[in-house]
Amino acid sequence: MLAAIRIIVDRFLLLNPPEREWYLLHAEFQVLVVRDEAMGRAFAGVLAQVRTDFEAFIESVLEALGLRLTIAVSHAATILTGSQLALREAFVEGRALDESLLQEALPKLLEKVTEPAT
Repeated sequence: MLAAIRIIVDRFLLLNPPEREWYLLHAEFQVLVVRDEAMGRAFAGVLAQVRTDFEAFIESVLEALGLRLTIAVSHAATILTGSQLALREAFVEGRALDESLLQEALPKLLEKVTEPAT
């Protein structure tokens, strides 16, 4: 099961690579929405839809693997997107991102909060 989860995480990372430019763009939007209330509402709506889509993706992939979450899907999504903090820390500290966090730790965490669907 862990091998299948690792493949999913690897594919996700191929589509969403932890690149400095993407992080900076996202950070710029975050600052903008804090400064501009109308922009904040619009951005919040976009983020909510992205989050909904990501949660549906998590559930559909696990279902295809014959698994289900033992925690709320929203909690699993938060855990999986927590890698953004590691990305920020790496950029601020001027070091490379520890790829093992994404390729090893995330699949192990996901494995711990899933069980066979019956």
